[in-house]
Amino acid sequence: MKNLNHSLEYLNKFPGIFIWEKDIESNFTWVNENFSSIFCGLKDPRDIIGMNDYHLFENKYSSRYQEQDRETISINNSIKILETIPSINTGKKILCVTTKIPKYNNKNVPVGTIGHSIDITNSFIMIGKLLSNTQYKNIENCISKSSTIIGQREFGNIKLTNSE
Repeated sequence: MKNLNHSLEYLNKFPGIFIWEKDIESNFTWVNENFSSIFCGLKDPRDIIGMNDYHLFENKYSSRYQEQDRETISINNSIKILETIPSINTGKKILCVTTKIPKYNNKNVPVGTIGHSIDITNSFIMIGKLLSNTQYKNIENCISKSSTIIGQREFGNIKLTNSE
């Protein structure tokens, strides 16, 4: 159990990764610290327990998130989404790859969902800047040269910024 708690501490603080768990009614049963601070502006993740998306986000986002929860459970499989998520903390939207999976009890009955979002905002901006460089006009060329670029730090004047 000590190792499990130690692992949960890492999940709480892993930069750019937002993790949550919801019950069958889409009420939050657990969120990591990144989720509570970045998306909700709350320091203590326990403050979100029992809330649902409508408590935390605008209706247009909340209805979409809960529809994704229902879809995940109804298809009995994971779903992966590229989406923007509003940050209450910064007022900006964060570009994320989100994955949701069904959560089951010990009788293999769905009891909710588990999800995580990975912030790819800066990566997306960097790729856009690379693609605008004449040397990297197509994505295949950019990907094939990426290990060399990163390994040799050939970013030149590319500056990573967070923008809308």
